[in-house]
Amino acid sequence: KFDPDFKGPLEKRSCRDVLWTLLFIGFWIGMIVVASIALRDGDPNRIIFGFDSFGNTCGHSNSKHVDNANSGLDMSARSYLYYFQPTQPDAVRLCVPACPSSSGTDTSAEAAGLCLRGNNPYAQSTSEESKGTTANIQGSNAATNGCPLVYYNSKSIIHRCVPRDLTEASSYISALNQDGVFMSVVSDISNTYMEILYLCIVAFVVALLVVFLLRYLAYILIWTVYWASFVFVIALFAYLWYTYKSLKDDLNKQSESEQLDSEKDNVKFYLSMAILWTIVGGVIFLVLLFLRKRIALTVAIFKEAGKAIGYMPFVLLMPVLFFLVFLMLVAYFCAVFIYLYTAGDPVTNEYGHAKYSQNKELYYMQIYHIFGFLWTAQTITAIQQCTIAGGVAMYYFTRNKKDLLVSAPLLTSFKRVIRYHFGSVVFGAFIIALIQMARLVLAYIQKKLAARAGPLVKYLLCVLQCCLWCFQKCIKFLNRNAYIMIAIHGYSFCKAARKAFFLLLRNAVRVAVINSVGDFVLFLGKLIVVCLCTIIAMAWFSQKDNLYFWGVPVFLVAVFAYVIASVFMSVYEMAVDTIFVCFCCDSEMNDGSAAKPYFMTPTLLKLLSKSDQKKQKKTLAAAKVAPIDDPPVKKELEEVEV
Repeated sequence: KFDPDFKGPLEKRSCRDVLWTLLFIGFWIGMIVVASIALRDGDPNRIIFGFDSFGNTCGHSNSKHVDNANSGLDMSARSYLYYFQPTQPDAVRLCVPACPSSSGTDTSAEAAGLCLRGNNPYAQSTSEESKGTTANIQGSNAATNGCPLVYYNSKSIIHRCVPRDLTEASSYISALNQDGVFMSVVSDISNTYMEILYLCIVAFVVALLVVFLLRYLAYILIWTVYWASFVFVIALFAYLWYTYKSLKDDLNKQSESEQLDSEKDNVKFYLSMAILWTIVGGVIFLVLLFLRKRIALTVAIFKEAGKAIGYMPFVLLMPVLFFLVFLMLVAYFCAVFIYLYTAGDPVTNEYGHAKYSQNKELYYMQIYHIFGFLWTAQTITAIQQCTIAGGVAMYYFTRNKKDLLVSAPLLTSFKRVIRYHFGSVVFGAFIIALIQMARLVLAYIQKKLAARAGPLVKYLLCVLQCCLWCFQKCIKFLNRNAYIMIAIHGYSFCKAARKAFFLLLRNAVRVAVINSVGDFVLFLGKLIVVCLCTIIAMAWFSQKDNLYFWGVPVFLVAVFAYVIASVFMSVYEMAVDTIFVCFCCDSEMNDGSAAKPYFMTPTLLKLLSKSDQKKQKKTLAAAKVAPIDDPPVKKELEEVEV
């Protein structure tokens, strides 16, 4: 609908969705309370160094945790955990100064520092020894003197003593698994965090280079994909019919008695596939012909997005700034979560051995903390998207593009988002975080039911997971366009989402082409970054011998590389989407006449009908000879002439 007062992104705005701003602030007050409890009660060293049967963390001085003479000892000089019998969870675990360098029996174990009795700082009474170390525990590998019956030549793996003899090491590896995969993962990350950081920097540099080159290569990539689709359709058509003809001729050369059933089946298969592809490929061929002009629109919009980025080069710094903010959020989340995971009250079994057990309150705090991370991460993404949308929209609706060099469109857009629309972006982020949390809960249920659920239940859970994934994709797409409408018109989130939905619905074919072709081009950019970093990580981490699962840090590198690439590609993606929405709004509000001139550049004007192009040219020509009331129109005319 034409608005005579519309001159671009709305300048006079009011605060929107204030309630959601207050809710977000209140939620983060809760996050701070959770973090304070985690820091008070948690101890990550229990995971990294392990703890003995009496609650003492190896390698550290300890306070008394349980009512036992051996609890609360100083283990600063004992950084390694030794298992008497890894396969028996109730057997003794001791902190030792070094892993045994030779094998032996209980008679020599005391000299190796592997016993309770006479093994400073452990000092346990006879009654407690008989309670916790003797054969009262079946299969505990414990002698009556408080020493292991048999011990093995061992080496340290993540501060656990593991036998060097592989035939004996399997039970010790099982013990590490009993302590939890999470423990091993955290230890591997702690041993490779610097390498992961270096590879994140590599991903950052490669992603920045890809975004820079994409501005110049998008035209080639899009048309290459378009014509390659034609070639693929025709080539597959020719291959199927040629193969069918060859197999048919070979079969006809044989007598009926010599023909095998498998050969006949092959002929029938290729005939059916050739007929099917003739129909399907023919439809695809016609659709490609029909969409040629829409492909031209995609190329033009990618070009225009590249120009917008060229006028606002600082937009490429936004991923850097938001990436640093995201890294700080990840660091905060991981640190607090590890403290939460290791928080808990010590409990003792019938033998007086201690373990740490979490109560329901800590479990709920973990869920609260995870959702807070998801919500905040999506909020950071939403602020970036809305800021970029505002800057690109200012580029589109500014007739003299040179004014952008002094107007700081990105800074202006960022101020508007934070001052007027923070509640709107928080609202949109909450919806995405809620869906992501539902998917995590569903994945947890799938894991728990994996061994017990029947095929039908597994199938239904997979279908539900797929539905949630699709729903999340749809909501993300709608949110992104809603942020664009917010940046342009200053709407609240719900109104912006409704306006964006119907605008996209009226331009459904254009949306389908731009998103299918454009997303593929952007996916290629992400793929380059992820593949390069993953290959380097695999070659690097596979050579390290102090890792439990070297695939874990490789996976983290791939995830971080994908996140970094996605952050950078999102700049171009958001610019493309914003240019497209602005183009659709411009096309619907204006017609090129003197009363309603277009804002679009000559590159996009070529995509309109001939009559609309003529109207716009007449408007610009009239503005040249008549008194000019609107200086920007005159400036645009001068630009076109140049």
